Amino acid sequence: MLRELAYLAKICTSDTETVCLTCFILLVYNFIKYNGVNKSHIANNYVHTQNTAYATISMAVINPILIIDNILLLSGDIETNPGPVDNIKQCLSIIHQNIRSVRNKLDYIKDNLTDFDIICLTETHLSVDYPNTNLMIDTFDKIFRKDNTSHSGGLLVYAASHLIPKRIIELETILPESIWVEIKDRSKSFLICTVYRPPHMAVEFWDRLNISIEQASEITNNIVILGGY
Repeated sequence: MLRELAYLAKICTSDTETVCLTCFILLVYNFIKYNGVNKSHIANNYVHTQNTAYATISMAVINPILIIDNILLLSGDIETNPGPVDNIKQCLSIIHQNIRSVRNKLDYIKDNLTDFDIICLTETHLSVDYPNTNLMIDTFDKIFRKDNTSHSGGLLVYAASHLIPKRIIELETILPESIWVEIKDRSKSFLICTVYRPPHMAVEFWDRLNISIEQASEITNNIVILGGY
């Protein structure tokens, strides 16, 4: 019977490849299952040529599952996880960083953070009179700020040019130390909250954060919260 398995394991590169491969896998499985072959007495050795893949089975030690796994790989069209990129919806990438004065870190942001779709920064140390023109980054033409002083606090969110963000001010009235931005695509919406809790702030901060989250959940359950706590 092993000789018959070895013969059927010859898989030619033709239109019938998938059918042959499937039949062989089922044959191996049923042979092991119903003929009482000891799992410790089967081995596989695969020889690849340019146009033909051969599988030969000899007596040795192997797990039958490995036989099936390796035979599938012989087909040449088995993708590694997560599979073909074309079939995967592009993800929204977000990063947060405590920047501690953004005005001195623009080159750092351009070199390290611009691969992300949304950049959330805390402790920006900007005053309200600092112009947006000094903060512009290529491919990020949407900026949302909440300034404190030039020496402490402050929030900043960059959104990539291909996104359509909307700031949700009503969620910030409860939690002034936050910026809420909504991002929509064809089927979903996401709420992204950037928040900063200064040192020694009263514990009621957490109550206000919880209230903000409850109100945000009325808009969408897809909520991302980033920041320094």
